[in-house]
Amino acid sequence: MMKTALRTLALAGVTAAVLTGCATPPAPPRSAGELVATGRVAVKLPSENNLANFTWRDDGKQAQLDLSSPLGNTVAELTFDGREAHLRDQAGKETVAATPDDLLKDRTGWELPVGGLRYWIQGKPDPASPAAVRDTEQGRHIEQAGWEIDTSGHVDAGAFGKLPKRIEATRATVTVTIVVTDWQWQ
Repeated sequence: MMKTALRTLALAGVTAAVLTGCATPPAPPRSAGELVATGRVAVKLPSENNLANFTWRDDGKQAQLDLSSPLGNTVAELTFDGREAHLRDQAGKETVAATPDDLLKDRTGWELPVGGLRYWIQGKPDPASPAAVRDTEQGRHIEQAGWEIDTSGHVDAGAFGKLPKRIEATRATVTVTIVVTDWQWQ
């Protein structure tokens, strides 16, 4: 009887912790012209699959990608602009590099095209490299830098245009799926 009560109490505690982590409200934009997206990202590689929650902030000058585990533990905080990228891992160690893509891959093993995602998450191609873009029934298809990107489920964001709720980027054996659960803008 005591074991059953302890198991029930432990299960209730774990459930409360999980629900609390899932119920975290999105952080509002910090400045005018800033986009904030929150949601989930899945990275599928031949040998493993990774899942994370994310918050993406972009004010046009600097972007920040915060990744956390499904239970809410910080995996990485990546901040970058056109000159350099900074990554802080779950242990608080900070590393600086020239590009966010290489920095994230070196430190976490995740092959995320962060530089391109800055634009793809908005349903647009990166203006720094050539791209083939076409509208589809579901949204938009972009071919850029060896990646094929499909966006869908767009929401009207006023001056920001239509922002996708789902982005899928594929290159060779890597698939990145992003589901935006909330968009905020000022």
